[in-house]
Amino acid sequence: MHPYRAGQRLTEDRLNLGAAMIGRLVARLRRITTQAIPNNQITDVEFDQVDLDLLGGWNPAQPTRWTPPVPGWWHVSVRAVFATNSTSRRGVWAYLNSGPGFCGASVQAAATGSTQCGGTGSTPANGTGDFIAMRVLQNSGGSLNLSADSTDQGSTMEIFYAGPLS
Repeated sequence: MHPYRAGQRLTEDRLNLGAAMIGRLVARLRRITTQAIPNNQITDVEFDQVDLDLLGGWNPAQPTRWTPPVPGWWHVSVRAVFATNSTSRRGVWAYLNSGPGFCGASVQAAATGSTQCGGTGSTPANGTGDFIAMRVLQNSGGSLNLSADSTDQGSTMEIFYAGPLS
C-alpha cells in the first residue's frame, strides 16, 4: 500500500521514494526557444520550459541544472536538436556536476534539415548538492543555434528515478 491519495500532487515533503517511484518520470525539461551554441565550446543547455518536475529539482535561477532532492540512482535521457547546417559534428551529453558525461552521443551533421542527437544513461546522486546537466557541442565553424521548437520535437532532458543507492 502506498501513502498517496488519488489526485494528490507528489511533492518533496510528501514523497517516500519507495517502490512506487522506481521507473517513474520525475522531470521533463525542454529548450523551446533558440540558444546560441558557440563553435567548439561545450555549453550547458538553459532550459526554458518545465513540463514536469514532481520533486522540485529545477530552479529558474539555475536553469541549466536539475538537482535530485534525495540520494538515489537516476536514469537520464537527453536529446539536442540543432539548426540546419551540414558542416562537421554535433553532440549532446548528460553530466553529473562537472564530471565526465555519463551518457550521450556525437553525430555527423545532416546534409539537409536539422541534426538531432541523443543518449540515455544512469548515474548515482547524493541528494545533497549533486546536479544533472545537459551539455552540447558543435563545430560548424561558427555559432549555431539549438532549434526553437515548442512541440515535443525539440531539445529535451527527461529524468527518471531508478532506485535507492544501496
